[in-house]
Amino acid sequence: MKNISGFALVAGILALAVSCASPSSSTPATVTNAAKVTAVTPLTPASLTASGATTSPSDLASTKTLVTNIVSSSGTATELTKVLNDIQTILSNPSGSVSSPVLARSVSSALQTSITNFENAYKNFPTTKTATFSTDLSSESFGTYLAVTKAQATVTVTAATLDGAAVANDYSNLKSLSASALGVFDANAVGLLTVGGPVKDFKLRANVGADGSETINKTTSQVTFSLNYKASASLALSVNSGTVGGKIILTFNAANNNTKTYSATALTSTVLLADFVPTSSSSLTLDVYDDGGTLKFTKAYTDVNALLADFQ
Repeated sequence: MKNISGFALVAGILALAVSCASPSSSTPATVTNAAKVTAVTPLTPASLTASGATTSPSDLASTKTLVTNIVSSSGTATELTKVLNDIQTILSNPSGSVSSPVLARSVSSALQTSITNFENAYKNFPTTKTATFSTDLSSESFGTYLAVTKAQATVTVTAATLDGAAVANDYSNLKSLSASALGVFDANAVGLLTVGGPVKDFKLRANVGADGSETINKTTSQVTFSLNYKASASLALSVNSGTVGGKIILTFNAANNNTKTYSATALTSTVLLADFVPTSSSSLTLDVYDDGGTLKFTKAYTDVNALLADFQ
């Protein structure tokens, strides 16, 4: 049972921010957070700063070429890569320094406090059997180029043991594990035009809610998982690789509600992903516009991996 419960614990704490994990008992609890998620209104080309490009992609091949040129070019694209690296550094070491001018200041004290509190709660989780992360970074400004209009998140993980004692190191007394998450994120780029790079504007809106549980039946050697989640996001970019550019908008929606019981010996992460994050549960649309707001190219996907495959 150690491997199964270990997977659930890690997934419940980390993967919740993206897609999963509710108070638990032998009967799955009534879902609340997924129902609270409202679909994000897709961002529009009119909301973005003009790219200044004279030509815009009109098919997948030309769109891929544009994206490839943007990613490989210098300037803002390089800084965006640094931002991603810095975010990873921040999450692993909140007090660490960052290299990107976008995040050149110290990490928000509110975020540092939230992460530290959650780290302490996680360390004490086997004894307390509960851990909560909550933060509100609304109206934060990260360095020169990124403004967070809203960033609110709450994640709670709880456990119950057969004997009421602390969770054993090998999870042998674990009865159930549950988690819930709710998050809202709204960010905009600021001043990218002054940088002179290929990315002229950037906007992101995202809402995520999830409730899930794992219940272990020692008698039958079975594990029951319950997961209900909903996620909605819209990402918009205004880009110009020289003469070719435009406005690229990605709109993503996903939702699924499932409860299944498995034999403990046959359970794997691959099986869980197939049952609880099926490709049929999501929709993803790629739209490319010129600066005038005319739709030049669109493609619908049911799988994020399919989108990524198109741009490899």
